[in-house]
Parts: sequence; C-alpha cells; structure tokens
Amino acid sequence: MAEHTAAGCAAALATGELTAVALAERYRDRIEELDPRLNSVLAIAPDLAEQAAASDARRAAGALLGPVYVISPQMGNIASLKAFAIVILGGLGSIGGATIGGFILAFAEEIGAGYISSGYRDAMGFVLIIAVLLFKPTGLFARSERIG
Repeated sequence: MAEHTAAGCAAALATGELTAVALAERYRDRIEELDPRLNSVLAIAPDLAEQAAASDARRAAGALLGPVYVISPQMGNIASLKAFAIVILGGLGSIGGATIGGFILAFAEEIGAGYISSGYRDAMGFVLIIAVLLFKPTGLFARSERIG
C-alpha cells in the first residue's frame, strides 16, 4: 500500500481496477505487517469486510458517493479523540462546559497551527488538555457533586 496515494486509490476504484474489498484487505494486511512494531492501531472495525462490500455494491448500483469513500480501518479515530478531549476539557457532565471546551480546543489548535506549524495543530490541543488537567483535574466547568 505504500506505493499508492489516496488519489491513486480513488482513481483505481472509479475505473474498477480496484475494489473496496481488495483495498480494505490490503490495508488490513499492511496493519498486521507493521503494527506489531509500531503498536499504533487500537482496533480494526470488526465489520470491515462488510463495509467494503457494501461500498462496492453502492458503486455497482451507480451511487454517486461510492468512489468518494476512501476505505480505512482507522476512520474516525481523530474525531473520537477530539470529542473525548473536549468532554475532558469542559468537564464530564457539563453540556455547556463541553461546548465551551470545544471552542477552546479549536482556538488552541488554530493558534498552534497559525503561529507554530500546521503539523502541530492536534498536538497543541492535547498540550492544552494536559495543562488544564494538571491544574484542574475535573475539567474547567465540572459540576461539584456531593459525595456521600
């Protein structure tokens, strides 16, 4: 898979040279080859083959979005990590805190991307979260609850 770009895979999917099932299998094989050394993948979607087959079926039926999907077993990891970070930053159990935490996280990421480097966008958010948790472990807007 290292020799294929996302654009190349999308083109091969569009022309029928490659199926989503084959692409998903290549990704899975590549992960199984490299991940024991890297230890970077938390989990592979258990229904990966079914999702890929469904994408192939949509493409065969003429669905417009079929070739747009790029199959990756790690889809959504960054989004779920950011959602987790926002909840921790704002304070567990505080909807308003999570909303404000989202704005604070986005602001920190954009400041980091603008003034340092766009490569550090995600890192700046997590540095902010570590700093907040060092000084206020319950998050910025956690409700105080009575224990006992």
